[in-house]
Amino acid sequence: MKLWAELKHPNVVPFIGFHLGEDVAWLISTWASNGNVQDYLSKNEVDWPTRLRIVLDIASGLVYLHRMNPPVCHGDIKPGNVLIGHDIRGMLADFGLSR
Repeated sequence: MKLWAELKHPNVVPFIGFHLGEDVAWLISTWASNGNVQDYLSKNEVDWPTRLRIVLDIASGLVYLHRMNPPVCHGDIKPGNVLIGHDIRGMLADFGLSR
């Protein structure tokens, strides 16, 4: 959670906060209205320029992570861990395996 809270980039899902309940902890982030990239591509007709832009968004987020000091390895890049916001921007999510 500490690592995620330090990340600030348009192609990384922002950490907003957390809530500790009695039996559960909630991590709070921006709402990605279009879900993950896997669902978005399967439910919508997405043209190739938009698909390429999403790939470039993912690459931009990864470059940001890898240029940090020390570099951050996401560790679990897959379609379910890339969220699509209302502006059709790809954002890396799920930093549970990051190191």
